[in-house]
Amino acid sequence: REGELHGASVTALLAWSLLGQPGATFRPDFDEEDARAALRDWVRDAGLPAAVECEVTCDLPASALVDAGADADLLVVGSRGLGGFKELLLGSVSSAVAERSVSPVAVIREAEHPDGPVVVGVDSSANAVRSLRWAAEEARVRRTRLELVRAWVGNASPVFGLPIVVPRAQAQLAAEHELTRAMERVDLSGLEVEQHALEGTPAGVLVDRSHAAGVV
Repeated sequence: REGELHGASVTALLAWSLLGQPGATFRPDFDEEDARAALRDWVRDAGLPAAVECEVTCDLPASALVDAGADADLLVVGSRGLGGFKELLLGSVSSAVAERSVSPVAVIREAEHPDGPVVVGVDSSANAVRSLRWAAEEARVRRTRLELVRAWVGNASPVFGLPIVVPRAQAQLAAEHELTRAMERVDLSGLEVEQHALEGTPAGVLVDRSHAAGVV
């Protein structure tokens, strides 16, 4: 879907090894051609267009994805794989890819609102500005609302190990100021934009906003 929205090519990548074969049955003669056949079957069964390119590589999944995605506009992985505990919602591969990739990473879940707004976390860092630019373009191609979110915590904020008291009203005002400054640094013309300065930890606030979002 992202490829269609952005007019970009799409490559499906399968990392395989003798001990990491797709399928439930171990085959001592499994090779690259078998991996290609398995990948083509998955692409076909998913109903994807024939234009999707299929690539296989003999490597560990995280390393293969990071290497292949070095020049990509977007690297896409599922939220969790076939192994591990159900409580580990991200999964070892998607977690490693998100940490190591130099390209933007989309971790896909079964979204309740796939056409919901694009939510972006904002602070004063250069990375946040780049995230906001990416999110603005995503909101444009999806023709949906853009929500800027800044989390804030008042009262006791530890600095160099010492508790520093920041009044809640002052902390909220500073967060709102950061949102305004961020909007001034990125072209948001033509977009429906909302600002939210919300009390709580950044991760907690963004997870809460994600329930009605299409992309975070």
